[in-house]
Amino acid sequence: MSKSYIHVLILASSIDGYQQIEEQLVIENYKKNFPAFKEFSEEAFIDEARSISAKIMAGMKVEYIINDIGEELDQQGKNIAYALAAEVCASNFEIVPPETNLLKRMSDTWKIDKKIKDSINTSIKLRYGIDN
Repeated sequence: MSKSYIHVLILASSIDGYQQIEEQLVIENYKKNFPAFKEFSEEAFIDEARSISAKIMAGMKVEYIINDIGEELDQQGKNIAYALAAEVCASNFEIVPPETNLLKRMSDTWKIDKKIKDSINTSIKLRYGIDN
């Protein structure tokens, strides 16, 4: 499950073709503090980040990546992954169309409940000033 969260963070930060410094800082903060990542050494985290980056750079369709990630997670894990992706996407105080599309695909594919999406969107609006 933890590997899936790493994959989501990297996918969300890379979806628009460029990883902004704010996105890197959010990932670094989660890497240091998120309980699910405590089991990962620095090298293991980097290996997982590289594995998803390789899929993205090879042109693997986002739909397939989302499906692959979702297969590793129960519904609660999908909800968490969606929230992590939204956090990364919003971290530079804007959500651009490729990020919006990613979040919609995740939400549709993983069947994220409307109440959860609304809660995440409200949180993003309050913290980042973004209407998503």
